[in-house]
Amino acid sequence: MTQFAYDFENRLNQISYPDGHVETYLYDYRGDLVRKTSVGTTTTSVYGTGAAPLAEKNETTGQYSDFLKVKGKTFEEITGVTSIFFHCDSLGTVVALSNTSGIVTDVYEEDPFGKALTENGMAVNTYQFVGGYGVREVSSNRNIMGVRIYDAALGRFLQADPIGFWGGSNFYRYVKNNPLKGVDPLGLQEDIDAFLLQALESGNANTIIDAIETVGPGIDDGLKDVILKLYQTTDTIEGGTAGYVRDEIVEGVKESGHLTKLILRKRQLSGLLCRLEGGAKNIAKWLYDDVNSAINEAYASGMRPLGTY
Repeated sequence: MTQFAYDFENRLNQISYPDGHVETYLYDYRGDLVRKTSVGTTTTSVYGTGAAPLAEKNETTGQYSDFLKVKGKTFEEITGVTSIFFHCDSLGTVVALSNTSGIVTDVYEEDPFGKALTENGMAVNTYQFVGGYGVREVSSNRNIMGVRIYDAALGRFLQADPIGFWGGSNFYRYVKNNPLKGVDPLGLQEDIDAFLLQALESGNANTIIDAIETVGPGIDDGLKDVILKLYQTTDTIEGGTAGYVRDEIVEGVKESGHLTKLILRKRQLSGLLCRLEGGAKNIAKWLYDDVNSAINEAYASGMRPLGTY
């Protein structure tokens, strides 16, 4: 029988398996898993401000692994001179690994609750279900999600929700038993915002619109129009053609034609914020902040909209 032991804050600190081997876990003051020891191998992790580790070290071999965020759905592990790319779906679950030549080396398939169905490949990979958010598998179908252990085979947490009723009336369920609508990488509550932000970072209008419709109750036609116009790949403006992708919005506009259109989008978003709710309002607010920052940067650099001096 597999036995689990917990510390005084109800965090898993030991698993004892029927074959006699024991795994131990150590956490820092924030609750991040900073050390795991299993079968004579100790792995330490270093974190930044997010839930995912910035780097890991195998204390037995002295080997370091650095994790770099490449895009919204891809992250990279660098071990020595070797790189592995992790490819995630819209909910942050790793579905494939590839090498520096772009060749897919491993493919994973899981059910909606994260239970492993098929695994093709040879890599030792603990980042699978919701792995894009730093969730790691500690044993078969059991994942550390912040302060709790999630059992993908059962589709529920093994410990009660530490935030109590703020996370819902059922202290053990995972994302209201609807894993297609969100994730809970910290084990505290359904992280709908993280789901929407990942869609926003994709820079694809249809992905963003689909994400808003997924979390419900729907999307305002006005917001849909703004998203399509901000994220379309090409758009004819005064003086040429330019793309409206997220990176360009965040970095600031480069032409007065862009500035003119962004001011219009800001006005549209300002009006939409008064009547939107839920996920759609969150998306509109994030877009509004990004657009407003780009406009301020443009003005600070001396740029003015077309038709003004």
